[in-house]
Amino acid sequence: GNPPSILFQGSLNYAPNMHAAEWLVGDIAPRIRDRLPESTIRLVGRPTPGVERMHDPPQVTVVGRVADMDTELERADLVVVPIRYGSGTRVKILESFAHRIPVVATTIGAEGLDVTDEVHLLIADDPASFAAQCERLLTTPELRTRVADAAEQLFVEHYAFSVAQDRIRAVVHEVVGSGSVS
Repeated sequence: GNPPSILFQGSLNYAPNMHAAEWLVGDIAPRIRDRLPESTIRLVGRPTPGVERMHDPPQVTVVGRVADMDTELERADLVVVPIRYGSGTRVKILESFAHRIPVVATTIGAEGLDVTDEVHLLIADDPASFAAQCERLLTTPELRTRVADAAEQLFVEHYAFSVAQDRIRAVVHEVVGSGSVS
């Protein structure tokens, strides 16, 4: 997009996400803007007052909670997951994969998913590298396409609802025995 839009989504009142937003806005974004001065960051999710203070349009927009993420995902050129601590499945990454939006994440941000750096997403763990990976995806159409294609394929083959449903049926069938499972 013009200007490029970078999205970070999550419960921004959850400490790991709140700190990730602060790291993104304070340490990573200035490095991105050195190379892509028109780039914008959108923070989407329930914010704390500290996160709300980061609101500085047009460079940083604290959107807050939204009823439907589809609109935000449609406007995003890149999704970032700059999580440096915490646990859990990174549903925001899977949602990005399903929408064919390239992702830059930290190693911890991508933890728990069967992903490969430089194939399904780009991984970086320090501000300079994170900003450089964002710039690569925002300025290299071939890389964007290759990563989005691989991520979407991974999502469809391993994480889509239909795949999970089939796996659950198989487990139930195994536990119950040879009886019919619908």
